[in-house]
Amino acid sequence: MNAQPKLGVSRAVDRAFATLVRIWPADSREWALAMQAELPEIHNSQESLQWLAGGIMSLGKAWWTELFRGGNAEGKNLTPVKRPGALAGVTLLAALALLILPSAHQGLKAVTGSWRSNQSYYAYHDELMSMARDAESHGDAKMMAFIAMRLGPPSDMIPLANKAVAMDPSLIWILSQAHYEDYNNPGTRDWPAKLEAWDPGNAMGYMVEAEVRQGEFNPGFKKPYDAIESDPQWMEAGRKAVEAPRYDNYRDRRLAFDREVILAHGITDPNFVAASRFTRWPNSDPASFYSKRLLSEARLALARGDKETAKRDAWTVVHFGELVRGHGATDMERYWSFQYLKPAFEILQPILVSEGHKDEAAMLSQETEAMTLRYFAGGGFSSWSPSSQGWIVTSSVGMNLGAAFSIVLFAVLLLAGLWLLAARFADDLASGKLFRMACWTARFAPAGLLVSIVLLAASYWPSLAAIRSYLDYPVNSSTVRSLTESAGAVYWLPENFRHSQTNSANHQLIWLFVVVAGLFTVAMIVGRNMINRAPRVKAA
Repeated sequence: MNAQPKLGVSRAVDRAFATLVRIWPADSREWALAMQAELPEIHNSQESLQWLAGGIMSLGKAWWTELFRGGNAEGKNLTPVKRPGALAGVTLLAALALLILPSAHQGLKAVTGSWRSNQSYYAYHDELMSMARDAESHGDAKMMAFIAMRLGPPSDMIPLANKAVAMDPSLIWILSQAHYEDYNNPGTRDWPAKLEAWDPGNAMGYMVEAEVRQGEFNPGFKKPYDAIESDPQWMEAGRKAVEAPRYDNYRDRRLAFDREVILAHGITDPNFVAASRFTRWPNSDPASFYSKRLLSEARLALARGDKETAKRDAWTVVHFGELVRGHGATDMERYWSFQYLKPAFEILQPILVSEGHKDEAAMLSQETEAMTLRYFAGGGFSSWSPSSQGWIVTSSVGMNLGAAFSIVLFAVLLLAGLWLLAARFADDLASGKLFRMACWTARFAPAGLLVSIVLLAASYWPSLAAIRSYLDYPVNSSTVRSLTESAGAVYWLPENFRHSQTNSANHQLIWLFVVVAGLFTVAMIVGRNMINRAPRVKAA
């Protein structure tokens, strides 16, 4: 009987099965050839696909046996093993030479640092405290202040800040850089007076005063959140902040100071540099609550026909909102200013219209609309530009995978090198499966190491450029935004992976590592069998 012509699906199965045979472990390839020999007898497309599926499952089992049970169970002869040659040595030297690049060695340090910690102030506590003790022993007040602004626990941060200010009174401004919850500490009781005397008329001193009072009024934050509104001292501090003639949260001073210390001490750890993007200032609640009370009084005054009192109170809030908007160094502060300006404008607009100042009223309306579009229709504020999200994710995946593979490949290369070195002095080690694996690793892993380091260096380059821009050019919103984005790129993948157990949206990151590890394992098995094994010739 003449054989029926094969359909397109069956021909595709023939080609796919031929590929399976080529990558099948040599020790069991006879089984694959036997399965392939049965294909000409199958003419049904569905049966052909089922046969191919069985072949794929058998291939997986064969690889598993090869990897975990040793393969070559029958003791068949293998092709002579090839030892690593000059090309492997040159490739390894090239890979190691790439670590000279700042984007490679600084990137490796930054990425491995992100694995062992998170972005909190507690991440490098022990290292920071060691640096603080060294700075104190040398009387280096600036370094002590630099470290104090990076410490998390108040028990460590507050004494160090006080020591730095005692050594150098020009550093008093660092007392405003604590977390607002840190002010519930006896060591901070005189901070408001120091700040107000050093920089009179700045709202920040009064805001610190309010936070210190909150620590005294509500120790441990055991009372209701809004209980503090009943405290006259706290509300008085809020009044002084709102009516202050100036607003400066010292953020620009902080960034310039950090850069000075970083350059003076030659600090290269990207994690310490990027921490400059954290600027801490007291809670805005005192000013917010007082402003709301003032505007409430303005509305009551307007209801009883007292326009002058309503205008006075509303313009007082507008004055503070404009100070924050004009002198705030971040988008967050400009967003914050909108919460003062919008309700005050709503009170002033009808008053201006009634007094014949229609142009001024229209201007306030336009300002309100513009701010609404900027902060609400536009999605509020963000620490980085919307267009940066793509490169942050891409760079983070690239640099983290590049660093991970670099470490793994270097480790297996080191083990392979030690085995081959020992084999020169012990003949028993110069044969067998482990010796063949060491030779294969020493021949091909250098190329993988080279590619991994190139990937790491290329992925980290934008972050390194952002750090250099911050250190080499005047501080501005662009350099600080780039610095924030650089830290986001380093930490994006580790932070998402760390929280993937509680955030189902990031479970794909676990599968990313599983897939990469699986591909790496398959490449090792397939490569070893295709390169180091002699192909079985099908019997006639």
